[in-house]
Formats: sequence, structure tokens, C-alpha cells
Amino acid sequence: MKSKDAADTRKKEIEKTISLTSVMPIEFLQFLKTGVLNFGTLMSWFDRDFPGHYMRLIRDVSITVQAKFPLNKAIQATLSNNGISRVMMGAPFDLATKINRPPESVVLRAVGKTTAPLILGFENLRYTPFEGCGVDTTWRLEMPKDKNHFDYDTLSDVLFTIHYTALEDCGYRAKVLAAMGQNEEG
Repeated sequence: MKSKDAADTRKKEIEKTISLTSVMPIEFLQFLKTGVLNFGTLMSWFDRDFPGHYMRLIRDVSITVQAKFPLNKAIQATLSNNGISRVMMGAPFDLATKINRPPESVVLRAVGKTTAPLILGFENLRYTPFEGCGVDTTWRLEMPKDKNHFDYDTLSDVLFTIHYTALEDCGYRAKVLAAMGQNEEG
């Protein structure tokens, strides 16, 4: 019988949406004043959802802005990443590995067509910005007030969605659960 190794393992495709007002309410209040928000996405957030997953690499990201936008007005933002991320590579699962990539940034733009939340994203390109970065990284969202003509007081949240792939290991799962003070039963 052939042993199963990482090359034979199918990567899981996962989506995680993070409410920036929930995870950083004070910084979000400052964002409402300045139009700039620096934030990080932490490995521990992903471990809580799926303990035992590793090699979490970004496929793409999107931003959903919850506010009242004027119809037919363009909303624009810039999302940047400094290129430094961390990822747990595999056994023995002791230390996360740092991935160094060039800094990247993308202009996000959408036109208000309804009063529903606006999704700022980019078309699914052959290679999307941030693809291949680890999920544990830092970000900068800029929505300049002088370029976006809507009432920032109506901005209730920004949802940051990461689509990523991961592998799974039951031994690593037990290790993560133990570090969180849990066992397999919860």
C-alpha cells in the first residue's frame, strides 16, 4: 500500500471573513476619521476555526464596505501588504516560517448601484495580488476621504474576506488544541 504524503493530499479551499469593527473597534473609529486602517490577520484566528490546518496560503482577498453610498458614484480604496507573512510549513510544527515577498498593493474600486454593501475587489486574474502570502500578515486599507464622496458616519463595518488553501494534520490539530487548553472533544 502506498503511503499518503503531502503531494498526494488535496488542499482545502477555505474562506474566512473578518469584521474589522469586531476585532479592532478603537482602530476602526480612527479609520472613520482618517480613512486609513492598519491591521493584521493572526494565525491564532485561523487556528480557532480549523485547528490542525497548516500551509495556509492566500488565493485572493476582497473588502466589503457597509455604508450608505450615493448611487452611481465610484468608491475607491487601496489595500496594501508589506510582503512579510508567516506560515506553519509542516512537521514537526514547532515554528512558523517567515515568507518574504515584495510589498504589494491593489486599487479597489466599485460604483454604488444600490444601497446594499459595496464589495471592493478585483477581477479573478491569472495571478491575483497577495496570492501565495501566508494568512498571518499585516495590511493597510486606505479610503481617502477626499476621494470618496459619502458620509463616513454611515460606515458601520468593513468585512475583510480571505480565500485561502490549507493542508491538515491530525497530530498538529492535537498540538493546537492543547495550546488552546482544549482536547478533541472540545
